Amino acid sequence: MRRNHAILLKENGRLEEARDMLQALCDEEEVEGLRLSGFWNDLALCLKGLGENDRAEKAFVKAIKILSFNADAHENLGVLYFEHGRMEAARESLLRAIDARSDEVDRGAARNFRARYYLGLIKSARISVPQSP
Repeated sequence: MRRNHAILLKENGRLEEARDMLQALCDEEEVEGLRLSGFWNDLALCLKGLGENDRAEKAFVKAIKILSFNADAHENLGVLYFEHGRMEAARESLLRAIDARSDEVDRGAARNFRARYYLGLIKSARISVPQSP
């Protein structure tokens, strides 16, 4: 219930409140696994929205350490890396997101659209970069 409230706060631009609520959820001892990884991913998105990119990166990594197949966290981390010019790290994270969704027969392809979009941008950037003689 509190996670939903935090998401609503985030979606309404109340990022500081959402961040604080999500941080409290992440710190609770009885939360684990999938839920905890999701909380860290949501917290990272709030931190990213607040421009706290170093903390956001650490929170995405924490989400992945808790649940290595958290495709959303891999994808979001890849986008963060992309936005900061870390193309190889972005590529690796985006490929991990796609791989983590490979068993989602019904929704995997549709959910990979964003990851594939950014991978295409990375590929285009490599092609358009002038090669030194």
